[in-house]
Order: sequence, then structure tokens, then C-alpha cells
Amino acid sequence: MKKEFIKKAWKNPRWHSLIVLIIWIVVLTILMGITTLIQKFSSPNTLNSSEVSKNSYDEKFQRLIKSDYAFTYEINLNNEIIKYDGIKYENVINGYRERKDGIIKYIIQDGISYSILLNEKNIITNLYENINSNLLDLNYLYNLTKNIEEDEYNYTENITTNTHEYNLFLDNENIKITIIENKKNIENIIILKDQTKYDLKYIIS
Repeated sequence: MKKEFIKKAWKNPRWHSLIVLIIWIVVLTILMGITTLIQKFSSPNTLNSSEVSKNSYDEKFQRLIKSDYAFTYEINLNNEIIKYDGIKYENVINGYRERKDGIIKYIIQDGISYSILLNEKNIITNLYENINSNLLDLNYLYNLTKNIEEDEYNYTENITTNTHEYNLFLDNENIKITIIENKKNIENIIILKDQTKYDLKYIIS
């Protein structure tokens, strides 16, 4: 009976058009469902693993720049060790510099460095004496590395060790920057420039 009804309806011009319309709606619904599933699981616009990693790395670098954090900088300057330990909080840096001629307490406010002794502040101009202070500036390091393309020489990434390595030519010298991240943050930046090594460690609060 059903087959005969369908045959008669198919021959009727009015019912024929309605049946064709229903078939098209069903087919389009199925196709849309399949397309949605394909886009969800294997969309051609999906970022590959290196792009995802790079985006994640950029986000971590920006978070470090904008965050408050504790830091330890150990700088080997021609076999002389200089250490900076401190905290960056609301764009003010409080810390201690330790080197062979002694320890000083310092604060950096609005780009000006002061030594602190018995709560007395005095401007100092040699806080980073013989050190390239640009290489302690996270904004400078980010801008230095962000546009370098990945290749065998300029930039390599090791997903296993969570490291990004950059080889640059800066101020007529070769410079190597290694940035180490964990799952959440950048935790270590190591810079080799000429005979100087900068080992910069961060803990985001």
C-alpha cells in the first residue's frame, strides 16, 4: 500500500514537487552535519602543532612581560659573576646586586635606578655597569625574537625540552638566545653574547 501510494504521489505534479523538496531538505541536513564534523576534527584552517606552539609561546612571553614576578639574574662577565635578585611589582623593581666588591640594595622606579641605604635613596648610574641592560629588558627581547622565521640557523624549537633557540647577529657580534618554558610560563632565558652569559630566571606571582 505504501509503495503504491508513493508511486501515485510521485506521478501527481503537486505531490511530486513536495517529495523532491523533502528529499533535498534531508540530503542538505545530512551534508551539513557531515561538513560540521569534518571541520571540527580535520578543518584545513586548524593550526598545525608548530603554529599552536608558537602562539602559546607568544602568549607566555606577553604574560611574563605584563606580570609581577620574582627574578634571579646571574651574569658571567669574563668569568666575573654578578647576581641580581629581586621582585618586579606594579612596574617597580626592588632588588639586590651582588658582585665581588659588595652587595647593594636597589630600586628602579620610572626607569631611574636608586641605591637604598638605611631607607635613603640615591640615584645610581652604574647598576648595570659593563652589562648590556637591553638584554634584561623583556620587551626588547620579545621584539628582537618575535619576527624571526623558523629555519635551521635563525630559529629552532625543541618541543621535548620546551626550548626556543635564536641565533642572531647584534652589534657586530653573534648572539644566541635560548628561552625555556614550562606548561604555563616562560621560566628561563639564557643569552650568550661574546664572552658574556646571561642566565635569567623568573617566577610569576
